[in-house]
Amino acid sequence: MKNSGCWTNVIAPGSSHAQHLRRNNFLSGVYRVRAPVEADGLIGYDPRPQRLVMTPSAHTTTPENCGDVALPIKEGRMFVCPSWLLHSVGATQVDGERFSVSFNGMFSCSADEFAVSQWKRN
Repeated sequence: MKNSGCWTNVIAPGSSHAQHLRRNNFLSGVYRVRAPVEADGLIGYDPRPQRLVMTPSAHTTTPENCGDVALPIKEGRMFVCPSWLLHSVGATQVDGERFSVSFNGMFSCSADEFAVSQWKRN
């Protein structure tokens, strides 16, 4: 596995990070360096659009019947997922910035062909 990109994020109170995925990579992750205790975590979205076609009513939300999952990302915690997973970070209304380090990884044999960092393309 080759690191194909690494960057830092500073998210001010009230700011969010829009829904996105990390194209042309195999694994992606984020390490939360600093965040207020009440800060929003990461939201992962079910990638199956067909789940919206026929959804039975649920009296209680459980991991088995919800399409989106909110994951608390606390200081010192890392989250790694397949790069195709849509995810976002909601707007937090608490004081204090959220600071994280994000990264992508790709198989060494494909990294130079598929996972060229955006800042290296020009």
